[in-house]
Amino acid sequence: MRTTALILAAATALCCVSCGKSSSSDENDTNITGKWRINGEGADGGYIFEDNGTACVYFNPVDTYFENGDLFLSGTHVGGDRLSYDGDILKATLMDEDILILDRIGEPDASSYEGSYVITGGTMLEGIMKSLNIDTNEPPELQFRVEDNKATVVAVDVIDYTFDGKTLDLRGKHGFPSSSGEAERKGSSITIKRENGTSRTLNKVK
Repeated sequence: MRTTALILAAATALCCVSCGKSSSSDENDTNITGKWRINGEGADGGYIFEDNGTACVYFNPVDTYFENGDLFLSGTHVGGDRLSYDGDILKATLMDEDILILDRIGEPDASSYEGSYVITGGTMLEGIMKSLNIDTNEPPELQFRVEDNKATVVAVDVIDYTFDGKTLDLRGKHGFPSSSGEAERKGSSITIKRENGTSRTLNKVK
C-alpha cells in the first residue's frame, strides 16, 4: 500500500542515521531537554530528550494530517465515512483493511482529533515496527500525536542518554542503535562529527 510505504520510508531514513565523533562543547550548557530535529539526511524527525535521561525518536510522516473531518496519510485520502471515532478509539479503514487504530491518551474528547494516541493496531503499526527494526518481543510504545491537525509518530523511551557538555552518549533500546561521541552545543544547535569526517546537526524545535 502506497500510504504505508511512504511512512515507512521516512521511518527507515530516520532510523538508519547514527552519531559519530566531534569537537568539544560549551561545558556550561548540558541541559538538552526538549525536541531536536535532525538537519537534512532525508528524514523529517529527530529526538525528544526527556529530563529523566530517556529519549524518544520522532518523525513527521509526509502529508499526514486531518482536514475537515478527513484524514490524509502520506497524501492518501481517508474520508470521514472511513473513520470511526468515539472520542477515545480512532480507526481508519481502507478497502476493508484497518490501516491505523489509535487509543487516545487521557480523557475522551469527541470534539477534536487534537491530542496524543497510542498506536495499537493496523498495517501502519506493523510496518513501522519492522522498518525501525524494533524488538517485537519487547516493543516500545508508539504514539501518534496530533497538533494543529498535523501528525507526528513518536517511539517512546527507546534511548537512554547522557550529555556532559562534551560527550553525547546514546544507548538504544528495543532494537534502536547506540552511539557515543564528542558533541558541540552552541545555543539551539548541536553539532556532531561522523566517523567519516562529515558532520550532523541537531536543531532545537522546542
